[in-house]
Amino acid sequence: MRGVRAFAILLILAAWLALGGCMRRAASSPDEATPEPTPPPEIKGTIVYSGQWQGLDGTFSFDLATDQVNSLSGVASTLIQTSGYVDEFMFVYPTGQVYIAPFSSSEARLVADASEAFLSPNGRKFFFNDPQGGLYEGAAAAYGGLLFSADGLYGSHSPDLTTVAYLTTAGLVLSKADGSGAATVDLTKLLFTDEQFVLPTDGDFFPRWSPDGGLVAATLVVQNSSSGDQRTIVVIADPNAQLVQDISNGTAPVWNADGKSFFYVSNKQLWRWDLVQNANTLIAGGAENACREARVNDDGSLLTFVQEDSGGLLSLIVLDLITGKPFVLIPGSIDGVLSIDWLHSSYCGGQTNTAPTVAVEVLIDGQPSANPVVTPGANAQFRLTVHDAECNLGYGVALWQVGSDPWRPLATALPAGSGCSQTQVDAPAPANPDGAYQMNVAVEDVCGARSAAVSFPITYQGFGGDDDAADDDALDDDTTT
Repeated sequence: MRGVRAFAILLILAAWLALGGCMRRAASSPDEATPEPTPPPEIKGTIVYSGQWQGLDGTFSFDLATDQVNSLSGVASTLIQTSGYVDEFMFVYPTGQVYIAPFSSSEARLVADASEAFLSPNGRKFFFNDPQGGLYEGAAAAYGGLLFSADGLYGSHSPDLTTVAYLTTAGLVLSKADGSGAATVDLTKLLFTDEQFVLPTDGDFFPRWSPDGGLVAATLVVQNSSSGDQRTIVVIADPNAQLVQDISNGTAPVWNADGKSFFYVSNKQLWRWDLVQNANTLIAGGAENACREARVNDDGSLLTFVQEDSGGLLSLIVLDLITGKPFVLIPGSIDGVLSIDWLHSSYCGGQTNTAPTVAVEVLIDGQPSANPVVTPGANAQFRLTVHDAECNLGYGVALWQVGSDPWRPLATALPAGSGCSQTQVDAPAPANPDGAYQMNVAVEDVCGARSAAVSFPITYQGFGGDDDAADDDALDDDTTT
């Protein structure tokens, strides 16, 4: 399937008349309308989607400029996400595994066991909801994660990686990248009597940051404690945890490229809210078509969304936001389109970037040790001496590994200035079962450039053995999750 020439324009024209209910402006639900069967505009960009192509299930990339479809995986995924790390994408299997894979090969690597995960804008770390509870932060080059919030779920990084937005039973919380300075947005005025916020148990409830990081949008679930009835609210807040806008019965907000408006779903219809004009515009949906999974390309010229007809068939629609013309990209079928995303521009652009360097000193109770032995109750720290010529290491990650085991995250938010104004960073030594190890440590900057690994001996005593192969933590005699 890789490299199949799709001749998608012919397919689009054949499917054109199947589209209904797009780009209609009204204060209330208008009647359905059928777009004129005129040729679709010439468009450029690449969409990654999971679903079906010509009757085959899988995950595909669709180059709209060349009309070429490539098969990326033979398995349909519940979530697809791309990022500013343009060589890779993330996907989540229905069985609850998170993978990151290069576009150039089928060699996907397992990065977490979870059903909900969300990449950072630079694509080098991610948040995931642990199946046992809690919000964890992982590194794209490693397996597992570090606990970020024991009572939070659904985290997302701001575009500059300095701030995190996540959900708790108090609503929307914003914190610094290391989890400190957490502040809850005051949303009490949005609740009626006997209502409270509850954490969703599945689905894509990850907050979305505006492209400039000036605002964050999130869907919150509200439950009546007496009846058990639930409703949703879309809230917009600034990085100082101040409420800017709220929309009742909304869900799934995504930002337009200019950050002045956002798209959201309400009653299965797709709407656009203009923050400047304080105006609401119906984009798609109606009695016969339900819309979801909206995504906007980087320059804000194209909007894609999944449309489900009354028979349950899923199609992929592209709307030209300049001309207002919609067209069918993937025709309707059962499980035709499950998840989509656009390819994005590179997070670090075309800048020159060299790999950072790292040296490691192990401290036991504050004292350097050439042959360190970690025992219960000891304060074991790795002191990293780091240098980075381009100063891109701040908010990067540190990784550790023993033997040929998978790399794991040691730190997922290195301090601002790491490698430049701050050349020393301390990180807690990871937990391990008893044994003598050859430990490897490396650091990776926000552009994905990784240092050479530093290797040193370390011994663990008094912790017992590895008692299971599941979700490890410091209380489990194993390595961190």
